[in-house]
Amino acid sequence: LQKQDCDLNQISFEVDATGIHPAKAKVQAIHDAPTPKNKQQLQAFLGLLNFYYSFLKNKATVAEPLHRLLDKNA
Repeated sequence: LQKQDCDLNQISFEVDATGIHPAKAKVQAIHDAPTPKNKQQLQAFLGLLNFYYSFLKNKATVAEPLHRLLDKNA
C-alpha cells in the first residue's frame, strides 16, 4: 500500500496520508449533543470529550468548569 493511496475510516478515527483524525460523524455527534441537564448526562458528555482528548486543544481549560459542576451537588 502506498501512503497516498490509503484512506481508512475506522469506527472512531479516520486515517489518511496526513495522519489520524477524529471521524467526522463522531465530531458532529458531539457537536449536536443536547445540553446536559443533570450530573449523569454531564458525565456522559465529558466521556465523549475524553475519548478525543488528544485532538482537543485547551481541553483541560475548557472542560474545567464542567468538572467543577461534578464536584458540587449539581
